[in-house]
Amino acid sequence: MKTLEQFCKQNEPKRRKSKLDVYYEEITELYDRGYQIEQIQDFLKSQKIDISVRGIRKYLQSRKTIQVKTVHGAQINNEPTTRSSVTQSFIDKYK
Repeated sequence: MKTLEQFCKQNEPKRRKSKLDVYYEEITELYDRGYQIEQIQDFLKSQKIDISVRGIRKYLQSRKTIQVKTVHGAQINNEPTTRSSVTQSFIDKYK
């Protein structure tokens, strides 16, 4: 019987990854701070990511659901995360 480690070495994950995964922290921080989806779209455009408002909304909904399932019953750390300089400059621009 294969162990999990052996299985992982022999098989690559086939699930597709979103092009937005790289910006997950920035997207969720902007959204949690009250920025509109259109403003988040502007931020992503500044990062050369072309995506519709609907696509961003779907991404947020899917990741929030996964996050809730993942942390269910666990203590959640509500401390602010560090942000990239690009995210900080974007936030400063819209203050």
